[in-house]
Amino acid sequence: MCMYICVCVYVEEEEKRKEGHVFIQDGGERSIMMAPAATSLITAEAVRVNFEPAIQQRASMVTTEISQVPLSGVLELLKAAKRAGVLSVLDLDIPPSVAEEEAELGTVEEVVECVKMADILKPGKEAAEELVSLMAGPHRSSGESGTVAEELVRLCGSKLVAMTNGGKDSVLANGSQVVEVAPPPVSEVVDTTGAGDAFLGGLIVGILEITDLAYPEITALYTLRLLTVGITREGGLPGDREG
Repeated sequence: MCMYICVCVYVEEEEKRKEGHVFIQDGGERSIMMAPAATSLITAEAVRVNFEPAIQQRASMVTTEISQVPLSGVLELLKAAKRAGVLSVLDLDIPPSVAEEEAELGTVEEVVECVKMADILKPGKEAAEELVSLMAGPHRSSGESGTVAEELVRLCGSKLVAMTNGGKDSVLANGSQVVEVAPPPVSEVVDTTGAGDAFLGGLIVGILEITDLAYPEITALYTLRLLTVGITREGGLPGDREG
């Protein structure tokens, strides 16, 4: 059973919250614009002061992403998990070049450090292909999803790579197996906002329930369950919406 404990949550009223706008298109696809605020302050020092004590005392898993948090903070969080002997999951939400240029989170070299430090990596295919090119040189992989995921396992030393590819098959690879996960059959895709987060949530639940990364095909079932719920209703959160 997963439980939420809020004793390590701190709220500072003087800090501004991030702002985001979601534009949903016909067929459920969407575009998202986000302006980070307090998330941009999660530096390496902030992680050491505010996060590492909680990781040392309570954590059974640490998850983070490359999206809005400075790469120095992401890397320090993954290092803290490693020091505590806690399993870590990294969502590579954007390609390395976007992290460095448009998002200005840090350098591509820091991205590479982060993916090597994480135990489990969840990239999109575009980000994964760019990462393979960075680490192994262009044209290293065939471009087939299974090959890209296997290459990332080898290059990053990951225990598991779970790679998404939009509405196409996702792939889970652990160095000895490659499992393709077909999109869930649904009558209508209403809104894909949070689809990647739902996939990651299912992955995390699967790992916590199974506790054995040698069976990615079982973990894949959890990703499909949450993904199906996520794309068949409006909004990125479960539950009914009124008004």
